[in-house]
Amino acid sequence: MFFSLFAFIADLVLISFVYILAYIIKFKINLSWNLSEIGYGNYVNHAQIEPYLHLLYIIVIVWSFSLILFGVYKERRGVLSGIDESINIVKASFLSTALIIASTFLFYTGDYSRHVFGYGAILSVLFISINHQFNFKLRSLFRNKSRNCKRAIVVGTDESAQHVYARIMLNEKHQYDLQGAFGNKPNKLIYAVEEKFNYQGKYEELLDFVSNNKIDTVFVVTQELSINLISELMEKLIEFGVTIKLQPSFLEVSSGKLESSDDLGMAFFSIKPSELSGLQFFCKRACDLVLAIPVLVLLSPFILLIAFLIKFSDKGSAFFSQERTGLKGKEFMMYKFRTMPENIEKETGPMINTESISNRATWIGKILRKTSLDELPQLLNIIKGDMSIVGPRPERPMFVEQFKNEYPDYDLRHRVLPGLTGWAQLNGRAALSTRVNEKLMYDLYYINNWTLLFDVKIVIKTLIYVLTWQGAY
Repeated sequence: MFFSLFAFIADLVLISFVYILAYIIKFKINLSWNLSEIGYGNYVNHAQIEPYLHLLYIIVIVWSFSLILFGVYKERRGVLSGIDESINIVKASFLSTALIIASTFLFYTGDYSRHVFGYGAILSVLFISINHQFNFKLRSLFRNKSRNCKRAIVVGTDESAQHVYARIMLNEKHQYDLQGAFGNKPNKLIYAVEEKFNYQGKYEELLDFVSNNKIDTVFVVTQELSINLISELMEKLIEFGVTIKLQPSFLEVSSGKLESSDDLGMAFFSIKPSELSGLQFFCKRACDLVLAIPVLVLLSPFILLIAFLIKFSDKGSAFFSQERTGLKGKEFMMYKFRTMPENIEKETGPMINTESISNRATWIGKILRKTSLDELPQLLNIIKGDMSIVGPRPERPMFVEQFKNEYPDYDLRHRVLPGLTGWAQLNGRAALSTRVNEKLMYDLYYINNWTLLFDVKIVIKTLIYVLTWQGAY
């Protein structure tokens, strides 16, 4: 409550400052494309600040109403909730600006510049977003050092348990102080917890640890213990006053969407196959075209420049096409910029991209891969309907057949169009190239939880990763 109130008060101060700054930008700073001509002074003599100061309290009240209406001060919840919060701030900005402009027509005489309100809206989104991110970091730091943070452990060390461990560790609410995991010592760790997994010991050591370390919550995710042993363990944990949380294995529910029901007077979990409906597919396809076509047109000079540089540096073809498996197993030709010496597979045969393989790339190929610019030609695949902007990354048919034999659920990722980016790319990017089972889990999670908003969040997060060169090689 304190941090929400602190953020609210800070927002009101920032909004007042921002609209005065917007007035200065419009009337006191002569902006020009020629930087030498930028100046400060009475750029517009007749525009006085007093009318805007008189309107300031209306601006603050309207913004307060809009921010509260769109839930900006609610605690962050769910996947990529920080982006959700920024989207809500943008919504509040649109509503506030519309109401402020309407109020100037209804209640005030005189002329007001639409530019001031426009600058104010844009700057408010920027400053409020920064304030909320700072507030979130401050809140997280406080929680980690306070007694409000519940001490927790995970029972289980297999892959499913590691995914739960990662989710608790990375949860934006920071409500748990994760002390570690108990079970058989894992031979392999998933990418998300590779450097942070705290193995505490075998199952037999768990109860002593709970007793000596004042554990509040125990997440039971193990598949290594029998039902009888788990029941005995839970009875003893309850005696310690510990809260127990149970979750079915992700692998058990990855083929569909898990729902609970009690229509028979008993609690049951239902697993339903998850596919996009006709309307959902249409909406997703429409969004792909609306975004991909303008981006391709805008970037076409840049794409031609990259093609010229590849041709100039290596004398081979600039573009590269390769057969991939798409929706419902249908094969298509996926386009990329060529980043490696031409016809190199005649020497090595087909190989999955890894860091050692990427070292064979040409000098410009290394730059293109690091910045993900080698994927730009796939905008054509999106327009053609072979791919979507967001979805599981398409694999080569020979690897698909191999993975289907190793992982029975692998073919389920072909229920949607493959994507230029995807949920797996945000949880490991190139590092998951050889971790097929981990990548599959993220792909199936995306399919089972698809919404247009989820796509928007993935696109925004991907742009951040690309601009900061995270996870690519």
